[in-house]
Amino acid sequence: MSKPIENEENLHLSVKEAFNRGIIRGQSQSNFFDFFDFIGNPFDPSILINNQKQIVESTRTIITKLAERIGACHKNERHLILVGPECSGRTTILKIIENFLNKGFNENFSLYVNASDRWSGFSIEEEKNDENSDRIDNFQQWIKEVDFHNSRIILVDDADSFISNAMQYCNAIRFDGFKIPTFIYCITNLTYSYIITNERLKKIFGDVFWLGIREEEEIIKIILESTRNTLKSNAKQLTLFDDYSLDQIVNYSLGLPGLTSFFILSCLKMAYQANINKIERKIIERVAYIEGFTLAKKIVDRNLNLDGTKYKILVEILRQYYIDGERVERKKIISQFSNMARSTLAYHFKDLINENIIKQDRIGLRVYYTIQKPIRCALELIDLGSVEIERKNESDPKEMVNIDSSIGDI
Repeated sequence: MSKPIENEENLHLSVKEAFNRGIIRGQSQSNFFDFFDFIGNPFDPSILINNQKQIVESTRTIITKLAERIGACHKNERHLILVGPECSGRTTILKIIENFLNKGFNENFSLYVNASDRWSGFSIEEEKNDENSDRIDNFQQWIKEVDFHNSRIILVDDADSFISNAMQYCNAIRFDGFKIPTFIYCITNLTYSYIITNERLKKIFGDVFWLGIREEEEIIKIILESTRNTLKSNAKQLTLFDDYSLDQIVNYSLGLPGLTSFFILSCLKMAYQANINKIERKIIERVAYIEGFTLAKKIVDRNLNLDGTKYKILVEILRQYYIDGERVERKKIISQFSNMARSTLAYHFKDLINENIIKQDRIGLRVYYTIQKPIRCALELIDLGSVEIERKNESDPKEMVNIDSSIGDI
């Protein structure tokens, strides 16, 4: 009887020690970066800024062409729209441009801001001589903090929810003695369709720049260059990926650099938790299934039947998601299909849920929908074709300078 009790006591101590180790170490990306001998996140834009040789040629081309467009809009005192699917690498590109413009001209010449984080909602402003506090609009607070005497370019990332009020935001910054800064609004192609049908918005923009998908060879170069410069030992890069791993990662990335990094980081985390020091086939297949990459690939390859109504529902959910920046309430979607019978709409919703394309959550009496990131990207890529047709049919070349050549540059 004594031996089992002793084993139980040992297990008790082991669990306690493991729990305490978890408290000390915590759970963060640095855990699995260290496990794989990375010095940090291999896809961090700051690493690209500090190691320019790591920037692949295709990214360099995009950066220089976009910078030229920004300069032209600044000269003409107009603003620019940067359109790209989620995970198209736009944040990295914007941050690199911000850094290089500030080095090329003067400090604070260019300013990056994530609109959904920095501009949205209200903050509490405490009075210095009063116990009372007031709510202040975050955009107004941001204006107070920016040095507009030096700032000439405002790179507005994740601006979908602000594009409908773009004119008010641009006009809110008016000072005597110098030009209004040139705004670059970065949005998804789903939101872009709103602009080309809005005459007031079209008048303030001088150009549109499109970020498309990358070739498979380019994605491989991005992976290899990013990991090579962040591994403590270059020799270990050969053991981190095998040919199957790279091919499958590229296949699931859908030509989007941001989706590539999301997939690899998810693989690293799962391998770390399983105490596996290599990205193997079983890890890739497991991550692809859990995170929605498998389903996303089926959507892009048209191996999943999405009829007209189902697709319209998904596009509307995405549109609301990018505007609100969070899960979408069911009643907002239903209100857009008021002419359709409730039973028919419920049938389509049920199919989409059963196929795991959308996920449903209930909080009290309210129902919310979410779509996993890879599936969102896949739906956007499908939408790009219809948006391109719409863009060519409805855009006015007199209002949008060089708009017809924008997408061909990438």
